[in-house]
Amino acid sequence: IGLYFGSEWFIEGSRQLARNMGVSDHIIGLTVVAFGTSVPELVASGIAAYKLEPDLALGNLIGSNIFNIFLAAGISASIIPLPVDVQALEFDLWWMTGIALAVGLMMMHRGLIHRWKGVMLLLAYLIYIAWIGGAVAGI
Repeated sequence: IGLYFGSEWFIEGSRQLARNMGVSDHIIGLTVVAFGTSVPELVASGIAAYKLEPDLALGNLIGSNIFNIFLAAGISASIIPLPVDVQALEFDLWWMTGIALAVGLMMMHRGLIHRWKGVMLLLAYLIYIAWIGGAVAGI
């Protein structure tokens, strides 16, 4: 029950934030909502990595993404068709595909994602967010 009402509050707050900022729900979903829903995975994976359990950390990251893409989208679309903004999706799809390929290649190379590669992933995310911000601001 708490999860349901918390989700309702979070979604409505996110939509209100989008209206107040003058941006689309899509942009808020890609940033604020994505961050809020990813914090548990971030903490769990961080703790697992700190405890030298890299398989748990990586398994959690990959598993949560697979779950979100297949199950969450599948269940949601089974309940009500999900409209897709094709223009926005084209941009996001290129980023998602590129990052998935980059991470896959990083993992395959010597079976290790080095710190500098982690920094590169963080920079890629910051570039993505800046790009979205520039698009919203009309830059």
